Amino acid sequence: MRARIAWSFVGVASAMIILATLTLMKEMHHHITMFLEDSPGLDIEVVKLLSHIEQAILSSSIWTALGTIVVAIFISFFLANRISSPLIHMRLVAEKMANGDWTSRMQVKGKDELAHLADSLNHLTQQLERQERLRENLTSDIAHELRTPLATLKSHLEAFRDGIWEPTPDRIESCYEEIERLIDLVGDLEQLTSVEAPDFQLLRKNEDLTEIINQCANAMRTAFQEKKIDLTQSLAPLPLISIDKNRVIQIIMNLLSNAFKYTEVGGRVSIQTKDEPNSVQIIIEDTGIGIPKEEVKKVFERFYRVDQSRSRESGGNGIGLTIVKKLVEAHQAFITIDSEVGEGTKVSLTFPKTPKD
Repeated sequence: MRARIAWSFVGVASAMIILATLTLMKEMHHHITMFLEDSPGLDIEVVKLLSHIEQAILSSSIWTALGTIVVAIFISFFLANRISSPLIHMRLVAEKMANGDWTSRMQVKGKDELAHLADSLNHLTQQLERQERLRENLTSDIAHELRTPLATLKSHLEAFRDGIWEPTPDRIESCYEEIERLIDLVGDLEQLTSVEAPDFQLLRKNEDLTEIINQCANAMRTAFQEKKIDLTQSLAPLPLISIDKNRVIQIIMNLLSNAFKYTEVGGRVSIQTKDEPNSVQIIIEDTGIGIPKEEVKKVFERFYRVDQSRSRESGGNGIGLTIVKKLVEAHQAFITIDSEVGEGTKVSLTFPKTPKD
Protein backbone atom coordinates (compact mmCIF):
# COMPACT_ATOMS: atom_id res chain seq x y z
CA MET A 1 0.00 0.00 0.00
CA ARG A 2 2.80 2.40 0.88
CA ALA A 3 4.46 1.87 -2.53
CA ARG A 4 1.16 2.33 -4.38
CA ILE A 5 0.48 5.61 -2.62
CA ALA A 6 4.05 6.82 -3.20
CA TRP A 7 4.11 5.98 -6.92
CA SER A 8 0.67 7.55 -7.32
CA PHE A 9 2.07 10.78 -5.88
CA VAL A 10 5.19 10.48 -8.08
CA GLY A 11 3.07 9.92 -11.19
CA VAL A 12 0.84 12.93 -10.54
CA ALA A 13 3.75 15.20 -9.59
CA SER A 14 5.87 14.12 -12.58
CA ALA A 15 3.01 14.64 -15.02
CA MET A 16 2.41 18.15 -13.69
CA ILE A 17 6.16 19.01 -13.82
CA ILE A 18 6.59 17.68 -17.38
CA LEU A 19 3.46 19.48 -18.56
CA ALA A 20 4.60 22.77 -16.99
CA THR A 21 8.12 22.39 -18.48
CA LEU A 22 6.84 21.62 -21.99
CA THR A 23 4.42 24.54 -21.82
CA LEU A 24 7.21 26.87 -20.69
CA MET A 25 9.55 25.68 -23.47
CA LYS A 26 6.88 25.99 -26.14
CA GLU A 27 5.81 29.49 -25.05
CA MET A 28 9.41 30.70 -24.80
CA HIS A 29 10.27 29.39 -28.30
CA HIS A 30 7.08 30.89 -29.69
CA HIS A 31 7.78 34.38 -28.30
CA ILE A 32 11.45 34.41 -29.41
CA THR A 33 10.38 33.33 -32.91
CA MET A 34 7.76 36.09 -33.03
CA PHE A 35 10.35 38.63 -31.87
CA LEU A 36 12.76 37.59 -34.64
CA GLU A 37 10.04 37.70 -37.27
CA ASP A 38 8.96 41.18 -36.15
CA SER A 39 12.58 42.45 -36.19
CA PRO A 40 14.10 41.43 -39.58
CA GLY A 41 16.94 43.98 -39.39
CA LEU A 42 18.58 42.60 -36.25
CA ASP A 43 22.34 42.11 -36.23
CA ILE A 44 23.43 38.50 -36.71
CA GLU A 45 25.22 38.55 -33.37
CA VAL A 46 22.00 39.49 -31.59
CA VAL A 47 20.21 36.64 -33.31
CA LYS A 48 22.90 34.20 -32.20
CA LEU A 49 22.72 35.55 -28.66
CA LEU A 50 18.94 35.05 -28.56
CA SER A 51 19.34 31.52 -29.89
CA HIS A 52 21.97 30.76 -27.25
CA ILE A 53 19.77 32.18 -24.50
CA GLU A 54 16.87 30.01 -25.72
CA GLN A 55 19.02 26.87 -25.69
CA ALA A 56 20.34 27.69 -22.22
CA ILE A 57 16.84 28.25 -20.85
CA LEU A 58 15.56 25.06 -22.46
CA SER A 59 18.46 23.06 -21.02
CA SER A 60 17.99 24.61 -17.58
CA SER A 61 14.26 23.87 -17.71
CA ILE A 62 14.87 20.22 -18.55
CA TRP A 63 17.44 19.77 -15.75
CA THR A 64 15.21 21.67 -13.31
CA ALA A 65 12.28 19.43 -14.24
CA LEU A 66 14.38 16.29 -13.73
CA GLY A 67 15.64 17.56 -10.37
CA THR A 68 12.11 18.48 -9.30
CA ILE A 69 10.90 14.99 -10.23
CA VAL A 70 13.65 13.45 -8.08
CA VAL A 71 12.67 15.71 -5.16
CA ALA A 72 9.00 14.79 -5.78
CA ILE A 73 9.92 11.11 -5.52
CA PHE A 74 11.49 11.60 -2.07
CA ILE A 75 8.61 13.79 -0.88
CA SER A 76 6.05 11.28 -2.22
CA PHE A 77 7.62 8.37 -0.36
CA PHE A 78 7.84 10.48 2.81
CA LEU A 79 4.16 11.47 2.58
CA ALA A 80 3.14 7.92 1.66
CA ASN A 81 4.92 6.66 4.75
CA ARG A 82 3.20 9.27 6.93
CA ILE A 83 -0.20 8.39 5.51
CA SER A 84 0.18 4.61 5.35
CA SER A 85 1.89 4.03 8.72
CA PRO A 86 -1.29 4.55 10.79
CA LEU A 87 -3.27 2.38 8.36
CA ILE A 88 -0.66 -0.38 8.50
CA HIS A 89 -0.67 -0.13 12.29
CA MET A 90 -4.47 -0.39 12.26
CA ARG A 91 -4.21 -3.53 10.15
CA LEU A 92 -1.73 -5.04 12.61
CA VAL A 93 -4.02 -4.17 15.54
CA ALA A 94 -6.97 -5.74 13.70
CA GLU A 95 -4.92 -8.90 13.10
CA LYS A 96 -4.01 -9.07 16.79
CA MET A 97 -7.69 -8.65 17.67
CA ALA A 98 -8.56 -11.49 15.29
CA ASN A 99 -6.06 -13.64 17.20
CA GLY A 100 -7.68 -12.79 20.53
CA ASP A 101 -5.33 -10.03 21.74
CA TRP A 102 -7.67 -7.31 23.06
CA THR A 103 -4.93 -5.22 24.71
CA SER A 104 -3.64 -3.62 21.48
CA ARG A 105 -4.50 0.03 20.98
CA MET A 106 -3.91 2.69 18.34
CA GLN A 107 -2.01 5.85 19.17
CA VAL A 108 -4.33 8.77 18.44
CA LYS A 109 -2.52 11.87 17.17
CA GLY A 110 -4.15 14.99 15.78
CA LYS A 111 -7.79 15.57 14.91
CA ASP A 112 -7.95 14.48 11.28
CA GLU A 113 -9.92 11.61 9.75
CA LEU A 114 -7.18 9.06 10.51
CA ALA A 115 -7.17 10.13 14.15
CA HIS A 116 -10.96 9.70 14.28
CA LEU A 117 -10.61 6.29 12.64
CA ALA A 118 -7.95 5.26 15.19
CA ASP A 119 -10.17 6.45 18.04
CA SER A 120 -13.11 4.47 16.62
CA LEU A 121 -10.92 1.37 16.34
CA ASN A 122 -9.80 1.76 19.97
CA HIS A 123 -13.43 2.13 21.05
CA LEU A 124 -14.35 -1.00 19.07
CA THR A 125 -11.47 -2.89 20.69
CA GLN A 126 -12.64 -1.82 24.15
CA GLN A 127 -16.19 -2.96 23.41
CA LEU A 128 -15.01 -6.31 22.03
CA GLU A 129 -12.73 -6.77 25.05
CA ARG A 130 -15.65 -6.03 27.36
CA GLN A 131 -17.90 -8.48 25.48
CA GLU A 132 -15.20 -11.15 25.66
CA ARG A 133 -14.88 -10.66 29.43
CA LEU A 134 -18.65 -10.87 29.76
CA ARG A 135 -18.68 -14.07 27.70
CA GLU A 136 -15.95 -15.62 29.86
CA ASN A 137 -17.68 -14.53 33.05
CA LEU A 138 -21.02 -15.80 31.78
CA THR A 139 -19.54 -19.19 30.94
CA SER A 140 -17.90 -19.37 34.36
CA ASP A 141 -21.08 -18.26 36.14
CA ILE A 142 -23.25 -20.76 34.29
CA ALA A 143 -20.82 -23.54 35.15
CA HIS A 144 -20.89 -22.46 38.80
CA GLU A 145 -24.69 -22.26 38.88
CA LEU A 146 -25.04 -25.69 37.31
CA ARG A 147 -22.40 -27.30 39.50
CA THR A 148 -24.24 -26.90 42.83
CA PRO A 149 -27.60 -28.51 41.93
CA LEU A 150 -25.89 -31.19 39.83
CA ALA A 151 -23.51 -32.01 42.69
CA THR A 152 -26.47 -32.24 45.08
CA LEU A 153 -28.36 -34.53 42.72
CA LYS A 154 -25.29 -36.70 42.19
CA SER A 155 -24.66 -37.10 45.92
CA HIS A 156 -28.30 -37.96 46.59
CA LEU A 157 -28.48 -40.50 43.76
CA GLU A 158 -25.16 -42.09 44.76
CA ALA A 159 -26.43 -42.40 48.33
CA PHE A 160 -29.65 -44.03 47.07
CA ARG A 161 -27.67 -46.37 44.80
CA ASP A 162 -25.22 -47.44 47.50
CA GLY A 163 -27.93 -47.94 50.07
CA ILE A 164 -26.59 -45.21 52.38
CA TRP A 165 -29.91 -43.34 52.27
CA GLU A 166 -33.42 -44.53 51.87
CA PRO A 167 -35.32 -42.66 49.12
CA THR A 168 -37.66 -40.97 51.58
CA PRO A 169 -40.22 -38.39 50.38
CA ASP A 170 -38.15 -35.56 51.90
CA ARG A 171 -35.00 -36.59 50.07
CA ILE A 172 -36.87 -37.11 46.80
CA GLU A 173 -38.40 -33.66 47.30
CA SER A 174 -34.88 -32.24 47.73
CA CYS A 175 -33.86 -33.76 44.38
CA TYR A 176 -37.01 -32.40 42.80
CA GLU A 177 -36.21 -28.89 44.06
CA GLU A 178 -32.72 -29.05 42.55
CA ILE A 179 -34.22 -30.13 39.21
CA GLU A 180 -36.69 -27.24 39.42
CA ARG A 181 -33.78 -24.88 40.09
CA LEU A 182 -32.03 -26.17 36.98
CA ILE A 183 -35.19 -25.73 34.90
CA ASP A 184 -35.64 -22.16 36.20
CA LEU A 185 -32.01 -21.36 35.43
CA VAL A 186 -32.32 -22.63 31.85
CA GLY A 187 -35.57 -20.71 31.41
CA ASP A 188 -34.01 -17.48 32.69
CA LEU A 189 -30.99 -17.95 30.42
CA GLU A 190 -33.33 -18.38 27.45
CA GLN A 191 -35.15 -15.19 28.45
CA LEU A 192 -31.88 -13.29 28.79
CA THR A 193 -30.66 -14.52 25.41
CA SER A 194 -33.96 -13.47 23.86
CA VAL A 195 -33.96 -9.91 25.21
CA GLU A 196 -30.28 -9.41 24.33
CA ALA A 197 -30.73 -10.60 20.73
CA PRO A 198 -30.19 -7.87 18.07
CA ASP A 199 -33.61 -8.61 16.53
CA PHE A 200 -35.50 -8.41 19.84
CA GLN A 201 -38.60 -6.24 19.49
CA LEU A 202 -41.43 -5.20 21.77
CA LEU A 203 -45.06 -5.69 20.79
CA ARG A 204 -46.21 -2.20 21.72
CA LYS A 205 -49.84 -1.19 22.17
CA ASN A 206 -51.55 1.54 24.13
CA GLU A 207 -52.19 -0.12 27.48
CA ASP A 208 -53.62 0.76 30.90
CA LEU A 209 -50.81 0.43 33.47
CA THR A 210 -53.28 0.49 36.37
CA GLU A 211 -55.03 -2.59 35.01
CA ILE A 212 -51.67 -4.36 34.54
CA ILE A 213 -50.57 -3.54 38.10
CA ASN A 214 -53.88 -4.82 39.52
CA GLN A 215 -53.48 -8.03 37.52
CA CYS A 216 -49.97 -8.61 38.92
CA ALA A 217 -50.98 -7.74 42.48
CA ASN A 218 -53.98 -10.09 42.38
CA ALA A 219 -51.76 -12.91 41.09
CA MET A 220 -49.38 -12.45 44.05
CA ARG A 221 -51.91 -11.55 46.74
CA THR A 222 -52.50 -15.09 48.04
CA ALA A 223 -48.78 -15.69 48.52
CA PHE A 224 -48.44 -12.37 50.38
CA GLN A 225 -51.39 -13.23 52.62
CA GLU A 226 -49.96 -16.65 53.47
CA LYS A 227 -46.69 -15.01 54.53
CA LYS A 228 -48.64 -12.32 56.40
CA ILE A 229 -47.13 -9.51 54.33
CA ASP A 230 -49.37 -6.48 53.86
CA LEU A 231 -49.63 -5.66 50.12
CA THR A 232 -51.07 -2.17 49.54
CA GLN A 233 -51.75 -0.14 46.41
CA SER A 234 -51.96 3.62 45.88
CA LEU A 235 -52.63 4.06 42.18
CA ALA A 236 -53.11 7.47 40.59
CA PRO A 237 -55.15 7.81 37.37
CA LEU A 238 -52.77 7.22 34.46
CA PRO A 239 -53.07 7.80 30.71
CA LEU A 240 -52.69 4.98 28.24
CA ILE A 241 -49.06 4.54 27.17
CA SER A 242 -47.37 2.52 24.44
CA ILE A 243 -45.86 -0.61 26.04
CA ASP A 244 -45.54 -4.35 25.58
CA LYS A 245 -48.12 -5.62 28.08
CA ASN A 246 -46.62 -9.09 28.57
CA ARG A 247 -43.12 -7.69 29.10
CA VAL A 248 -44.34 -5.10 31.63
CA ILE A 249 -46.18 -7.86 33.48
CA GLN A 250 -42.90 -9.79 33.52
CA ILE A 251 -41.10 -6.75 34.96
CA ILE A 252 -43.64 -6.08 37.71
CA MET A 253 -44.02 -9.77 38.65
CA ASN A 254 -40.26 -10.09 38.98
CA LEU A 255 -40.03 -7.03 41.23
CA LEU A 256 -42.99 -8.18 43.36
CA SER A 257 -41.42 -11.65 43.66
CA ASN A 258 -38.18 -10.12 44.91
CA ALA A 259 -40.07 -7.98 47.40
CA PHE A 260 -41.94 -11.10 48.57
CA LYS A 261 -38.75 -13.20 48.93
CA TYR A 262 -36.77 -10.66 50.91
CA THR A 263 -39.50 -9.24 53.13
CA GLU A 264 -39.89 -10.93 56.49
CA VAL A 265 -43.16 -12.25 57.87
CA GLY A 266 -45.38 -9.37 58.97
CA GLY A 267 -43.69 -6.85 56.68
CA ARG A 268 -45.20 -4.47 54.13
CA VAL A 269 -44.99 -4.06 50.35
CA SER A 270 -46.58 -1.09 48.62
CA ILE A 271 -47.23 -0.25 44.97
CA GLN A 272 -47.64 3.39 43.96
CA THR A 273 -48.07 5.17 40.66
CA LYS A 274 -47.47 8.79 39.73
CA ASP A 275 -48.52 10.76 36.66
CA GLU A 276 -45.64 13.09 35.71
CA PRO A 277 -45.76 15.66 32.85
CA ASN A 278 -43.73 13.51 30.41
CA SER A 279 -43.74 10.12 32.10
CA VAL A 280 -45.54 7.74 34.41
CA GLN A 281 -43.86 6.20 37.43
CA ILE A 282 -44.35 2.90 39.25
CA ILE A 283 -42.83 2.61 42.73
CA ILE A 284 -42.58 -0.74 44.52
CA GLU A 285 -41.39 -0.36 48.12
CA ASP A 286 -40.87 -3.02 50.77
CA THR A 287 -39.71 -3.31 54.39
CA GLY A 288 -37.40 -6.20 53.62
CA ILE A 289 -33.79 -6.93 54.52
CA GLY A 290 -32.42 -4.22 52.21
CA ILE A 291 -29.26 -4.03 50.13
CA PRO A 292 -25.92 -2.48 51.18
CA LYS A 293 -25.21 0.83 49.41
CA GLU A 294 -22.07 -0.50 47.73
CA GLU A 295 -24.00 -3.46 46.31
CA VAL A 296 -26.95 -1.60 44.77
CA LYS A 297 -25.23 -0.89 41.43
CA LYS A 298 -24.27 -4.54 41.06
CA VAL A 299 -27.73 -6.08 41.41
CA PHE A 300 -28.38 -5.83 37.64
CA GLU A 301 -25.27 -7.87 36.78
CA ARG A 302 -25.70 -11.46 35.63
CA PHE A 303 -25.75 -14.03 38.46
CA TYR A 304 -25.06 -11.36 41.08
CA ARG A 305 -26.58 -12.01 44.50
CA VAL A 306 -26.07 -9.85 47.58
CA ASP A 307 -26.27 -12.85 49.89
CA GLN A 308 -25.28 -16.01 48.04
CA SER A 309 -26.62 -18.52 50.57
CA ARG A 310 -29.84 -16.63 51.25
CA SER A 311 -30.56 -16.14 47.56
CA ARG A 312 -29.96 -19.81 46.84
CA GLU A 313 -32.35 -20.82 49.63
CA SER A 314 -35.03 -18.50 48.24
CA GLY A 315 -34.56 -19.81 44.70
CA GLY A 316 -32.86 -16.80 43.17
CA ASN A 317 -30.23 -17.26 40.48
CA GLY A 318 -29.22 -13.65 39.94
CA ILE A 319 -30.61 -13.31 36.41
CA GLY A 320 -34.07 -11.88 37.10
CA LEU A 321 -33.02 -8.25 37.60
CA THR A 322 -30.71 -8.45 34.59
CA ILE A 323 -33.73 -9.39 32.46
CA VAL A 324 -35.80 -6.65 34.11
CA LYS A 325 -33.21 -3.98 33.28
CA LYS A 326 -32.99 -5.14 29.65
CA LEU A 327 -36.78 -5.02 29.27
CA VAL A 328 -36.99 -1.61 30.94
CA GLU A 329 -34.32 -0.21 28.60
CA ALA A 330 -36.12 -1.71 25.60
CA HIS A 331 -39.11 0.45 26.61
CA GLN A 332 -36.79 3.50 26.72
CA ALA A 333 -37.65 3.59 30.42
CA PHE A 334 -35.50 3.85 33.55
CA ILE A 335 -35.19 1.78 36.71
CA THR A 336 -33.58 2.97 39.96
CA ILE A 337 -33.10 1.25 43.30
CA ASP A 338 -32.76 2.90 46.70
CA SER A 339 -32.12 0.62 49.64
CA GLU A 340 -31.03 0.58 53.27
CA VAL A 341 -29.94 -2.55 55.09
CA GLY A 342 -32.61 -3.49 57.61
CA GLU A 343 -34.97 -0.78 56.35
CA GLY A 344 -36.12 -2.03 52.97
CA THR A 345 -35.86 -1.37 49.26
CA LYS A 346 -37.55 1.07 46.90
CA VAL A 347 -37.64 0.35 43.16
CA SER A 348 -38.80 3.09 40.79
CA LEU A 349 -39.81 2.50 37.17
CA THR A 350 -40.21 5.52 34.88
CA PHE A 351 -41.90 4.99 31.51
CA PRO A 352 -42.02 7.81 28.92
CA LYS A 353 -45.49 8.79 27.78
CA THR A 354 -44.25 9.19 24.22
CA PRO A 355 -41.38 6.83 23.35
CA LYS A 356 -38.86 7.96 20.75
CA ASP A 357 -38.91 6.36 17.32
